[in-house]
Amino acid sequence: MVIRTFIGMLVGLVSAAANTALACEKLVDIPAPRIEELMDVMKDAKSSELKQLLAFEELACSNRPAVRKFAVDAGLASKSKSLRSQSLAARLMQRDQIRLDLLEEVKGDTTMENWVRSNGRSLAYKLYAKDASQNCISISASYKCPGTDMIVIDGLNVRIIDPRHYLTGTFALQPDNSLRGTILITRASRPVAAKIELEK
Repeated sequence: MVIRTFIGMLVGLVSAAANTALACEKLVDIPAPRIEELMDVMKDAKSSELKQLLAFEELACSNRPAVRKFAVDAGLASKSKSLRSQSLAARLMQRDQIRLDLLEEVKGDTTMENWVRSNGRSLAYKLYAKDASQNCISISASYKCPGTDMIVIDGLNVRIIDPRHYLTGTFALQPDNSLRGTILITRASRPVAAKIELEK
């Protein structure tokens, strides 16, 4: 009974970690030997998911940019859904800007053709207020998060709500670590394939 309870607690910890973006109260100076130890845990395929999540959380709050990048890159390369979702959230929270690109032609849909003429086939979003506890990022200087203009992170999925461009979008993290999905413009006849690059 005790063992079952303990296992249940571990599963709960992993699940909670996967559903809430990492929030560093402050960046910390981690001693080099400790960094090496944590990196070994991240790289060891035999390490438990919980150990890797805990190592990720510590490394991702390092005051060294290269260490934070290692943590996110290693997390995204993991087969663990929990670790990949945490790494996706961390990468987005660390970004100042993202770019959305259309992946298909929009001929035959007058609404989409007019929208592309006005906005182009790419949109650059500057990222403003970020709330890791709510898994969201504001894309407007006028609104905090959560609000009317935002990116919402849900596990391995991301939603964009952008009333200024009459746009909503849903994206899923791919094996190549891009976000691919569709956007829908108000009054357009159908969704259009689009992607968000995380590496640039």
